[in-house]
Amino acid sequence: KFKGGPAVAMKDRIHVTINAKGMILLTANVHHLLGKPTAVNLYFNRQRDQIAVEPAHARLDLVFPVREKDPYFYIYASPFCKHFGSRMPVTLAWSRPEIDQKGLLLLDLSATTIVGGLTHRGNTRA
Repeated sequence: KFKGGPAVAMKDRIHVTINAKGMILLTANVHHLLGKPTAVNLYFNRQRDQIAVEPAHARLDLVFPVREKDPYFYIYASPFCKHFGSRMPVTLAWSRPEIDQKGLLLLDLSATTIVGGLTHRGNTRA
């Protein structure tokens, strides 16, 4: 029996990635589950090796705008990544992004898969 299941359209997936430039990509489904925020707060928990994304009002100080480029939503989180020393040399996808009871998107850095940024020889791009 094939246990992989059917293909799920990208717009219906709970799919989150981060690239080497610190850009977090959310599918429309994740954006909807977060309440369609126009801005977010970002948190980093070193002990859990986890990023939390919290919906926020766009007029508050220190929030990160959520930009739309259909069918995805982007958070330009480079300053956040630099501050916490969590720059990624490749594009990572979270295997289990989770939205908790408080409405926070929880991204466990130990539960990621490389999905881009490698050359044929396995080296990262320059």
